[in-house]
Amino acid sequence: MITLSYRPLYSDSVVLLRGAYFRIGADGVLRGPDNAVVAGYSDGAWRFARSLCRILECRDTAYLRVTSLDGARKCIGPYQCLKVVAGGAVFTNETYLGAHALGRSGFTETEIWREITILSAAEENQQTRGAVGFGLTLS
Repeated sequence: MITLSYRPLYSDSVVLLRGAYFRIGADGVLRGPDNAVVAGYSDGAWRFARSLCRILECRDTAYLRVTSLDGARKCIGPYQCLKVVAGGAVFTNETYLGAHALGRSGFTETEIWREITILSAAEENQQTRGAVGFGLTLS
């Protein structure tokens, strides 16, 4: 399991999302296991049920499975810290990795990903073998 966290724009509380994996699709929708919609991305912000945020963080060891605009897919990582910031850019610590397609990060097209899946180490091994993850909790 991995944990994504975010701080709503108008609150000091941190919200935690736990799941086997999370996927950002080309449509700008953040989905959890079983294709469950978690949030949508537009105008530089993630829109959750009743809140907005600009940064998603994962502090667990995680891998990224990314699909480029031309359809090429690769798995990269592991990373100890990931951030998806306003504009769609994805960072590990202070290092830029790429950006999701709906972002307005200003980066070149070769660095843009159509789909990004954030996986735990265990889920990365299962996904590589074709198994499907499950389970999403909001706390």
